[in-house]
Amino acid sequence: MDDMPLEWLDNQLRIVGKSRKWLADRLFLSYRTIDKWYEKGFIPLRKRDLIRKVFENELNLPLSQKSELVSVVLDFTPEQYIVVKEEAERRGLTVEEWAAEVLHSLAKITVRVRM
Repeated sequence: MDDMPLEWLDNQLRIVGKSRKWLADRLFLSYRTIDKWYEKGFIPLRKRDLIRKVFENELNLPLSQKSELVSVVLDFTPEQYIVVKEEAERRGLTVEEWAAEVLHSLAKITVRVRM
């Protein structure tokens, strides 16, 4: 994939439940640098391979297999959202990052049913 549209980048961030700030941290760049990519409408060629590797490492699988991932939508009442947002902020996360961590933790739980 020689071309890396910004829509692709947005989609990858959504899939892993991360923010542009998270990506900037992983690339050792400022958040403003990534904002400039969006203002200019393209991602520098020299950063594209590194970005792919960051997402492959985060997903722990090749991006060619990303279609197997499932999106999850969580509906909160305004009161629930306030509680979730406060907990996320307490941990230094966005709501999306917090939700991804919680779901990842739950996915590791084994449930046994006795009959």
